[in-house]
This record gives sequence, C-alpha cells and structure tokens, in this order.
Amino acid sequence: MSTKTTFKRIALVTVAAMGFGLLSVVPSTATSQQDTLSLSATATTMAAGSTSASVDLTQSFLGTNSDTMSVVASLVSAPTGNAVMPVLTNLLGSTVGGYVSNISSDNLSGMITDTVIVGTYAVATAVYRVTFSPTKPGTYVLSFKAQNGSYSSPTTVAVVAPAVTWTVTVPSGTLADTTSTLVTRAAGVSTGSTTTVSVAGAGSATLVASVEVTPLIASVATTGSTVITATLTGAGTLSGASTIGGLTATTGLKTITLSGLGAGAGFIGLWRDGTTGSASIAISINGTAVGTATATLTGCNNSCCNTS
Repeated sequence: MSTKTTFKRIALVTVAAMGFGLLSVVPSTATSQQDTLSLSATATTMAAGSTSASVDLTQSFLGTNSDTMSVVASLVSAPTGNAVMPVLTNLLGSTVGGYVSNISSDNLSGMITDTVIVGTYAVATAVYRVTFSPTKPGTYVLSFKAQNGSYSSPTTVAVVAPAVTWTVTVPSGTLADTTSTLVTRAAGVSTGSTTTVSVAGAGSATLVASVEVTPLIASVATTGSTVITATLTGAGTLSGASTIGGLTATTGLKTITLSGLGAGAGFIGLWRDGTTGSASIAISINGTAVGTATATLTGCNNSCCNTS
C-alpha cells in the first residue's frame, strides 16, 4: 500500500467520524421533537338553549431548557355576519412541573416553554380549554395549528403534528334567547305593560291577564323553531296561542308549550279557576329562562265586592 493511499483512507475515516458526531447532536433550540396536538372532540352540535360550546386542546413536545412551542387558533369559516372568535384558557395553570404555559392577550394562542436542565430532555404538556359562543345558526370550522417558538415570534423549524379542526354546528332555533321580552297586561288592555296585575280570581273560567312573549334575536325568531314554555305556580290556569285573540280557556293546565311561532310573538293567557292568591308564570324560550310574569287573583270580582 502506498503512502498516498494510506493518507486518503485516514482522511475518509476522519470525515466519517465527524459526520456521525454531528448527527448525534440535537441543539437545545430544536423544539419539534415528537410534538403532538389533539382535541377532545372534533365536532359539536349545540343543544337548544345553549350559550356556548367547548373542547379541550392538548399539546406536547419533547424538549430541553428554553425550548418553546405554541398553538394558534383561527376561524376558518362561519355563517355570514359572525363576529365571534374562540377563547383559549389554560386548564393546568401557568406553571406545571418542568414547563411554563401562557395564553396570548387576545386569548387565541397558547405557548409552552420547557424549563428542565440543559441537555436533559423531558415531555412538556399543556391543556387548553377552547370556548366558543356563536350568535348565529350555521356551521363554524375552527382550526388549531402548532408552531415552533412563541406565538408572537415563531421559528421556521417545521413541526411534526398536523393542524386539527373543530366543527361547531348551531341548528336553527337553538340559540339562547336571553334578550327576549315579556309584556304583562290585564285582560282587555292592548297597550303598555305592568309588572304585577291584580284582578278578580273568583268565579268561572275567565281570561284575567295575558303575557306577550317576543323573541328578539332575529336568527331564532325567523326560523319557525322558536319554542316558548310557560309554567305557572299559584292560582289560575294557563293557555297559549300565536295571537291574543286565539287564547281559549283550558282545564287545569299549569304548564304549556308553544312551538313553531316563527318571527311572531307568542301569547300566554292566565285564567280564573276559582282559587285566589298570587300567580307566578316562569317563561323560557328554547330552554333558556327569559323572565317571570306575576299577577294577584283577589277573592271576588267587581260585581260581588262589597267596598262599604
């Protein structure tokens, strides 16, 4: 073997050894080591009367001191006129074990920084609660994307975990209707309102008061799916109709339900049943309490009362 050939072989071995040494070193700023991103549910359908939907978002990665990863929420699609964004909150607290977790000022991003000793790798995990409170019926698609670095200063290092999506469906007529109004009137009165109606309660079944219930959220009121429920505690009985002229006496009903009213108001009727005392009518729309109408049924009507 010539001296020249020997030198070439020594050079190749040296280069190979240097290469293996470089491959075995993982810099402490490389945060995309076996990172994961997952949701507790990928789709949610809101129930009648619900005001919000929520899901849990879990992110983790294998890192060492000062390695940081973050997740950013975005709204991919929504019904026309939507002006609501999701909100992230930290379920595990700001400091847990060997990492620190933070939420951005706009509540749309979360960040985890691993704080274990340099050169020692550990899994850092954060769990975020994502809350979404839509105000219009339809389908919403929310996306969550992982990135290396902080939410304000991401790096160009590629992540391992793919983005995940959450679909929220709000069926027509299911949104909470807390802005609806109740107008209570004595029988025969067509305008104005009172907080408490005092009327005669004795005698045969006679309409003594009405409650006009108006759903004010247009997306609920125009669907034809508005459901009004009234429950009476105390004297009297109830009836219901889509118009005040449609109210007719019922036999002993203390709870009534009106369905499919569309954009129009619903009317609840309070009738005499021979008993006296206070009457309290609790009213809800699509399962959400709107308010309570009250009345007092006295012991006699005008023809029998002796005021002397």
